[in-house]
Parts: sequence; structure tokens; C-alpha cells
Amino acid sequence: MKPKFIFLISYILFIALLTGCKHETEIETKTEEFEFKINSIYNITQTSATVKATLSNTEFNKKISGLHVEFGKQEDITMDSTHRVLRFDKKEGTVELTITGLEPKTVYYIEPVADLIHGNNPYIGEVVSIASFNSEVSFTTH
Repeated sequence: MKPKFIFLISYILFIALLTGCKHETEIETKTEEFEFKINSIYNITQTSATVKATLSNTEFNKKISGLHVEFGKQEDITMDSTHRVLRFDKKEGTVELTITGLEPKTVYYIEPVADLIHGNNPYIGEVVSIASFNSEVSFTTH
């Protein structure tokens, strides 16, 4: 009796795991469904700047696992081998953070990015990072 019970429990767990790991071929989330834009960059000094950004569309927030900015010295941030990523403390509404360790008199390009949970199981889903269209801005340190 005990081996049948263990087999039954193992089978149920196996099916539950397969169902939770179902892989979707397309990302259902489109960038038009939300907007994460930089509102302002202020308190710019020789080595720091404060960034304020807003995520709009509260219905969409349940899929968001985090918010961050990517910044660097090249216009195509991902091609900049020295680009950095800083995470916001919150994952909804208006967020702020201060970037430090910048170089004086340097142009920086910055883009806000939302990390989205993709998949059927919130505990096993993969995370996809998406930026709103035309959300990159630039600023120059003093």
C-alpha cells in the first residue's frame, strides 16, 4: 500500500511541475501596455545625478517584478561595455534614485527598464526586461 501511495504523490507532483513550467513561445506583454518613462534628472553634479521615473498603468503592475535604469556613455547603452544597472526600491508608481560615481563633464545615456514575470507559474516564471519605446534620455555632468 505504501509504494502505491508514494507513486501517486510523485505522479501528482510531476504533473503539477509540468503544468507550472509550461513554456509560452511568445511574450504576451507588449510595450504599449505600460509606460515607464524618466520624468526628470536633477541635482546633477560632477559625480552624481538623481533620476525620477514613473510607471503608468496600475493594472499591469502585477506582472512587474522590479524596475531599474541602465546607463552608460554610449547612445546604444547595451553596446557600452562599461554600462551600469541600478535598481529602484519600489516596483510601482513614481520612483527615484541617485546615481553616483559619474565622471565630470560627461554625457550619459539612461533608459528605464521594467522586469516582467513571464509564464504561468509565478514561482517558476522567467523574467524578461522591457523598456518603453523611445524612453532613453541623456544628461551631462558638470
